[in-house]
Amino acid sequence: MRRAPRAATRPVRRTRLPPPPCRPATLRPTNDRIFAAFEVLTPIIVLETDLEPLLVTLPFTATVPWRKLLTPIKRADWDRGPVTALRKAVWSMEGARWQEVVPLMKKHRADVLWGVEDSRAVRNTLKEAKFLLERAESESSEQN
Repeated sequence: MRRAPRAATRPVRRTRLPPPPCRPATLRPTNDRIFAAFEVLTPIIVLETDLEPLLVTLPFTATVPWRKLLTPIKRADWDRGPVTALRKAVWSMEGARWQEVVPLMKKHRADVLWGVEDSRAVRNTLKEAKFLLERAESESSEQN
């Protein structure tokens, strides 16, 4: 029986890599992080400076209580250290807050996700399109 070369039996020295860039859900609701959070029922953390602009762009606002679902963190904390800011936000989340958010996410999963049983995302998309069309028509008639 042949022995493996000596170098192959030595432990591999691990190289420390910089942490991957991470960022909480921000201004792009098309970013799937928000919707992936619904898949795994994980509270959604956003920068407090991005909260209001994000609320304007999120879909299904008539159905989904986004303001109750999003947990803001301070920009200054994020700038000092993203990982620490996220840890602080998660660990400081009181049990009551966690127990408020997760059931709300369960309740609204079918409103935002297309691939779940009894999905209401198609209906919500059509309702939102109708609302936007009616608003555009209303604004157009007011200008004429």
